Amino acid sequence: MISIFHAVVLGIIQGATEFLPVSSSAHLVIFQHLFKLDVEAGPIVAFDVCLHVGTLFAVLFALKDEVFVILKGLFHRTGPEDLAGGFTYGSGSRAIWLVLLGTIPAVVIGFSFKDFFESLFTTLLPVGIALIVTGFILFATRLVKKNEIKLQQMKWWHAVVVGLAQALAIIPGISRSGSTISMGLFTGLDRQLAAKFSFLLSVIAIGGAGVLEWKNLQYISQENIPAIILGTFASFIVGYLCVRWMLAIMRNARFSWFAVYCWIVGLLVIFFH
Repeated sequence: MISIFHAVVLGIIQGATEFLPVSSSAHLVIFQHLFKLDVEAGPIVAFDVCLHVGTLFAVLFALKDEVFVILKGLFHRTGPEDLAGGFTYGSGSRAIWLVLLGTIPAVVIGFSFKDFFESLFTTLLPVGIALIVTGFILFATRLVKKNEIKLQQMKWWHAVVVGLAQALAIIPGISRSGSTISMGLFTGLDRQLAAKFSFLLSVIAIGGAGVLEWKNLQYISQENIPAIILGTFASFIVGYLCVRWMLAIMRNARFSWFAVYCWIVGLLVIFFH
């Protein structure tokens, strides 16, 4: 059984770390070890699915204007630039195809090396090492001086390269948002576009993972329902706030600051492991 306290704490962690560049998978593994949750595989996977549903709705709600512009752009091919990053009424279909293209690398690599990636979740040492690697990736964005590419100028290869970064983030400890936003910045994408494209990629990534694990919802017991509802609500609220906060951070060029946090947590994990 999952207690309400554990559910809410894990919901907060999922909501925050899914969009902050500090690796949600790493933090969930760490805290599940700390809490010593004695729960069978089916129920805990079902719980994780619900937490991810919370963050899925969080990013959709936080980027509702972008989602509306994209969907409306499917039917109206011309229009002025409306939102930061170059989202226009004329770029709806372009944005969707770029997001779909950016999703392919993670799908191919994830299924091809599924057993290997799953084995990394069984111990904390790889998590600590990967967090340190994430820190270096984030810190390297300080070297990027020019980010001018808007959505209209974004090429297919930009989406593929960012998608490869998302595939790398299947490793627990490699931040999905951190690696994809960083790769977007490395390739010259506008700072707001890099963040928004990363978050739009997460919609398919989270939704796809949820569909694959949907069958595990049958393991939810009545006694766990209150905890799961509160945990999911916590992941939604915190996730929404963190998406908005990240967009503000990208405007103020403080993205690399998270590197220090990743280094500290990574070293602590390795030390205590």
